[in-house]
Amino acid sequence: MNYTIPFTYTGHETFACRSYWLKKGYDFVNEDNHFNAPEAPSILGVGKNMVRSIRYWLKAFSLLEEDAPSELANKLFNSSNGWDPYLEDINTIWLLHYHLVKTSYAKIYSDLFNDFRQRQTEFSFDNFERFLKLRLQDTSINTIKTDIAVLKNNYIRPIRKKVKIEDAFSVFLQELGLIENVAGGYYHFNTRKKSSLSNNVLLFTILHNFHGKVSISFESLLNDSNSPGNVFCLSQEELYTRILEICNSTSRIVFSEDAGIRELQIDRSLHENIYYILDQYYNGR
Repeated sequence: MNYTIPFTYTGHETFACRSYWLKKGYDFVNEDNHFNAPEAPSILGVGKNMVRSIRYWLKAFSLLEEDAPSELANKLFNSSNGWDPYLEDINTIWLLHYHLVKTSYAKIYSDLFNDFRQRQTEFSFDNFERFLKLRLQDTSINTIKTDIAVLKNNYIRPIRKKVKIEDAFSVFLQELGLIENVAGGYYHFNTRKKSSLSNNVLLFTILHNFHGKVSISFESLLNDSNSPGNVFCLSQEELYTRILEICNSTSRIVFSEDAGIRELQIDRSLHENIYYILDQYYNGR
């Protein structure tokens, strides 16, 4: 869980992540195959560029650590007892979205949800491009444009009615509806109620992001880097309601509002095995 990898702005080979790639890539490395092996394309049944893209997305979603499956990958995709090998549960997608932003291997997703979102709730991707150009002065404009195009394919449902078959495999993050088309090339972050997001997944991300902390301010939960407020585009009202629901479900978490200071207080023992929170969700369905 503490493994870190350097961030990148390229590596996807212009491919958005197709839903079946994650399980396919997991099985590939779990069987001791290597992405740089000459036979990798034939084993995976894809071209060389797609081999590199699959490896990139596995890293971006925190499913690969030094070309071996991560703990999260094993828990999700193990064929015998994996939680959700074929991404059939929307909360698996919420979980993967969190890791995509948190891991920051594909840095543009952290840039968008953690930083740019704090500046503009309604925006055009031209605005976002200018934001990245100022931040990444040593990165080519073509690289930035390509990264933005892939991000849009990952998160935004196309307006056109007819979608190519190969594009239909790239829609699993689109199911979250986090970025919506407004009109005239403008978009906004959807802060409406996230009914499909489980409180177990929400609590897991809090424990994962604020690892070891026993006291977290409400402001941090709403606005800190990789906080649930940022990653899931939660309104202040919804986050407050969710926190109260979580506290009502366990005596090991308390929300205090003394003297106008709102704080989440967490029993230290909860940090010892945070995957237990997800076990409860997946085994209780």
